[in-house]
Amino acid sequence: MNLWLTLSLALVLALIHILGKIRLVSSMMSKSWVLSLSGGIAVSYVFIHILPELSHHEAVLKRSSVHWLEFVEKDAYLAGMTGLVLYYGLQRFVRGSRKGSPNYREARIFWIHTGSFAVYNGLIGYLLVDRFQSGDLMNLLLYFAAMGMHFLVNDHALHEHHRDKYNKYGRWLLALSVLIGWGCGIAFDIPDYALSLLFAFLSGAILVNVMKEELPHQKQSSVWAFFLGALVYTVLLFVSNR
Repeated sequence: MNLWLTLSLALVLALIHILGKIRLVSSMMSKSWVLSLSGGIAVSYVFIHILPELSHHEAVLKRSSVHWLEFVEKDAYLAGMTGLVLYYGLQRFVRGSRKGSPNYREARIFWIHTGSFAVYNGLIGYLLVDRFQSGDLMNLLLYFAAMGMHFLVNDHALHEHHRDKYNKYGRWLLALSVLIGWGCGIAFDIPDYALSLLFAFLSGAILVNVMKEELPHQKQSSVWAFFLGALVYTVLLFVSNR
């Protein structure tokens, strides 16, 4: 059951990238209410799930017997900040480097940008298995739903940045990286402290991507869709934690 359920969810996440170039999906993602709904879900996930869970992972790291962790305060928050700073810096680098860049440099920027999201997707795929192993099916499904919407927005943004290169190479790499991450989650059981550091790092990366891509600009926003996404997802999170 562990294998087939998590594999099915990983395949759906991978298909989001593979099918992203289909006109129907692309057209849907350009609509303001879809971006706003996704933004509401993302904000709820960040404030109701990610930030509280960081405190749990901080406690796990404090209980760890790994010596070098004893010399660092706020390990989980430091790992989260590292993820945020690295991915924010990467986004700024990509935007700044593309202006007037020759073709060979654009290709290098594409691979750096897409490669970083392949790592990002791999971590999400790995944590898909961990969510199942925690024994909370509702928590797993809510994580899957939030990441599914997140993938839709990321896929749309990467397509807007890189166009043909993304359609030809990038979407396949990102789809494959989710499945590789899932496979690593099935094959390898890492220590709790390492899992906590991975979650914290990914949390920081998710935070910066949510704020950059999933909070719609004023002209692209639907306030009711944003509120609806935040409200419904928040209620589901509270129900799942009772």
